[in-house]
Amino acid sequence: MSRQNLEQFKKLVLRKTDLQEQLKQAANEQEFIQLIVNLGQEKGYDFTDEEVAISLQEQRQALENMTFGERTIRNLRAEWQPRVGGLRAVIWGGGDRL
Repeated sequence: MSRQNLEQFKKLVLRKTDLQEQLKQAANEQEFIQLIVNLGQEKGYDFTDEEVAISLQEQRQALENMTFGERTIRNLRAEWQPRVGGLRAVIWGGGDRL
């Protein structure tokens, strides 16, 4: 049930710019995860920090494995990183370095 709550909270975050702005204030990933848990609880959703961390890892992995023709994000990142310092992926309305 808590995984389902997390998915529902993600959908809420995508609709609510005020939640997105709050999540952007996190200084690091651990703070980001804790903020998600706290905001979720405030809105009546129950999930753990471990579930959030797993979800973020799964999203990163899915992004890494996306293909563009024969190229993957991993290949594109390796190609572009020296030029622009890496790509940014929007996750939860916040961001994370790929």
